[in-house]
Amino acid sequence: MNLKTAALLSLAITILVSVLKSNGDEDIVLGLLLPFSGERPIGRYIAGAMTIAVEVINNNDTLLPGRNLSFVWNDTECVGKVGLHETVDLFLTVRKLHGFIGGGCDEVCEPSGLLASAWNLPMVSWGCSSIHLSSKDTYNTLARTVGPYNKMAPLFSKVMQHYGWTRAYIFTSSESVWQTASFSVKLNLEANGISVAGFVTFNPGNENIHGRETFSKLEIVKAAKDLSRIMLLFGYGADIRDLMLNAYDIGMTEGGYAFICVDILEDAHLSANTWMEGDGRDEEAIRAFNGILNVHIKTPEGDRYDAFAERVREQTGMEPFNRPMLKDEEVDVHAGTLYDAVVLYALGLHDVISEGGDEYDGAAIGVKMRNRQFVGIDNYVTIDDSGDRDPDYALQDFHDSRFEDFVHYDHITKELTFTPNFLPTWPGGETTPPKGEPDCGWDEEHCQSNTETIIIIISCCVFTLAVAGSSVVVFFYR
Repeated sequence: MNLKTAALLSLAITILVSVLKSNGDEDIVLGLLLPFSGERPIGRYIAGAMTIAVEVINNNDTLLPGRNLSFVWNDTECVGKVGLHETVDLFLTVRKLHGFIGGGCDEVCEPSGLLASAWNLPMVSWGCSSIHLSSKDTYNTLARTVGPYNKMAPLFSKVMQHYGWTRAYIFTSSESVWQTASFSVKLNLEANGISVAGFVTFNPGNENIHGRETFSKLEIVKAAKDLSRIMLLFGYGADIRDLMLNAYDIGMTEGGYAFICVDILEDAHLSANTWMEGDGRDEEAIRAFNGILNVHIKTPEGDRYDAFAERVREQTGMEPFNRPMLKDEEVDVHAGTLYDAVVLYALGLHDVISEGGDEYDGAAIGVKMRNRQFVGIDNYVTIDDSGDRDPDYALQDFHDSRFEDFVHYDHITKELTFTPNFLPTWPGGETTPPKGEPDCGWDEEHCQSNTETIIIIISCCVFTLAVAGSSVVVFFYR
C-alpha cells in the first residue's frame, strides 16, 4: 500500500468515524400523523400531549442519554389518501426520519403502516383499532397504545347481562374496521346466550351524497324497530348522527329503547364537516343523542392526569399547533394514548441502542415494543405479543351535550364497575333503563290475548256445568 492510498484510506476512515459520531449526536426525529381537520378532528383535543411527551423524554437522563427527541407533524384529516400523502411527505422531506407516531384513524394506519414496514421504520399508533394491524407478518414495525376493537366484545355481553337484556340488533358500516368489530361483538353475544335479532350493513353516508343512503338508513331503522329494543351502532360519528336522526323521526328516542355506539366524539351530533353540513338539524340531533351510550377507552382519573390534561390544553394552543382550545372543549382521552405512544417508542429505541443495534431498524424496535409493561400517563400499560395494548374500557352516557363515564370494564377481571350514585340518562329523559322487550314479550308470552281468555273462561264454564250435570244425574239415579 503506497502513501497516497494509505492517506486516502485514513481520510475515509476519519470521515466515516466522524459521520458515525455525528449520527449519534443528531436529533431523533419523529413524524406525527394527526387528524386536525375533516370529519374527525380529534387532533385538536390531544395534540399538546406530543409536546409534553417529548419534553419528558428529553429531560430523562437514562432513557435516551445524550440525544434530543423532536418531531414534525402533518394533518391526515382521517382520510386514507390524504394520510398516505402526508406520510410520504414526511418520509421525503424530513432528514433522517426515525419513525412515525400515528395515525389515529384506521383508513390512515392500514396503508401508512404498510409503508412504514416497507421502509423498515417504526410506527406507534395512539388511536387505530383495526384487527388487521395485529398481524406482525404484515405490520412488523407497528405497535399501538390502544387495543383492537375485538377486545371490547366481552363488555357488550356484560352490559346486556347486567340490564337483563336478551336481544340486540346490530347496525354496522361496511368499512372493514366496523365489520370486524361488529362481528366480534355478535359472536360474543351469541356465545353468552344473547340473541342478535338483526345484523345489517350500511354504506358510509359520505359515499352516498345524492340522498340514496338517507333513504336506506331510514328503512333499516324502521325494520329494526319491532325486532329489538337494544340497538348497537358501529360506525363513525356522522353515520351515527344520521342513524339517530332517523330513529328520532320515527319516535324511537322517546323512550323504551337503548342505543350503544363506539368511540364517537362529543360533537358528533353536529353537522359541521360532514356531508350533512347545513341541514339545520343540530338541535334535533342533540335531543336524539340524549341518553345514547358510548363505549370508549377508560378516562384516567386522579390529580396526575388532571394536571396532564391541563397542560395538554395549554400546549395545544402553542407552537407548533397554535390552536387554542375553547373553554367548553375537553381534552380527549386519546391525549393519554398519544403520550404513551411516544414513551413506548422511546423504550423500544433505548433497548435497541443499548444492545448496539441500528436506531433506524424498525423491525428491531418493533420487537422491543411488544410483550412489555411500562408506566404510562395512567399507571401501567401492558402491550401484548401482537404489539396491541390490553385496554380498560368505559361506558359513557350522553347528557347536557357531553359524555360522562359511568361504567368501567377491567380487562383483567372482565368485570364491570359502576360509578356510585350515578343515574344515567336514557332516551326520552327516562331515569330507568329500558326493559329490553315489549310488555307482553316477543311472543306474547307475558300476556294472554282476549281470544285465549274467552276460550279459557268458556272451557271453565263448560267444565263446571258438566260436573254439576253429572252430580244431578247421579243424585236422581240413586
